[in-house]
Amino acid sequence: MFQPKRENFKQTKVFTPQDIGHFSQSTPGKNKSSKFVKILLVFIIILSGLVYLFFYSPIFKIKNIIVEGVFLEGNAFENLKGKNILFINTADVKSELSQKYPELNIVKIVRGLPDTLKIKLEEHQAKILWQTQGKNYLVDSNGVIFKEIEGESDLPQVKDNKDLAVVLNQPVVTTNFINFIAELNANFNQETGLIIDRYAVNETIFQIDAVTVLGWKVIFDTTRKAQDQLSDLGRFLKDHQSEVKEYVDVRVEGRVYYK
Repeated sequence: MFQPKRENFKQTKVFTPQDIGHFSQSTPGKNKSSKFVKILLVFIIILSGLVYLFFYSPIFKIKNIIVEGVFLEGNAFENLKGKNILFINTADVKSELSQKYPELNIVKIVRGLPDTLKIKLEEHQAKILWQTQGKNYLVDSNGVIFKEIEGESDLPQVKDNKDLAVVLNQPVVTTNFINFIAELNANFNQETGLIIDRYAVNETIFQIDAVTVLGWKVIFDTTRKAQDQLSDLGRFLKDHQSEVKEYVDVRVEGRVYYK
């Protein structure tokens, strides 16, 4: 009779129904799906927290406003408090302040996180008086027209003979034009012994007419140095001032035309 060897029974493995659960495995698709859902939930929770933090949390609401440079009476910036410092439009703030206080030049607005807004202000420094359409406007060193005024002014008066409309807080002339008028106004009397009554612009700001108290005018080129043209004018007037009836034109270097 055949009898199996004893060691064969020792190597034999027997599984019972209770053991089946210990050796069963989930399908790979289910594991990936479960992991994705968990990651998505974490992402949604983090995103919700960030939305609340930046949009609804009081942390970033403006509580303090520091103004440097110019003191303004009253609660000029009170309407900014409580707004979200991260999403406030600084361009809109500058525009609103410029309309309310035309004499101000808003230099810089800085967000001091989490809740402090810093505003640096300067006053426009008027350099000339621009006259158009029967109105007088102050213009600063950058050529920006910033305020309408009434009455007299000691500033150099520049009349726009074309009477073009202007817009407040927008450039009406260039910085070079302002600097030319300043230099001309400061040295004209010294070079000629005469006084300028007013200035006039016709077709372009590259040319300026300086009307003297005698009634005739001097035509200058604002793209050339004022002093060079004044020197030519001074030399001419020494011998020919009595001959001038309408104008003297010194725009061409080394030449003087007159009538």
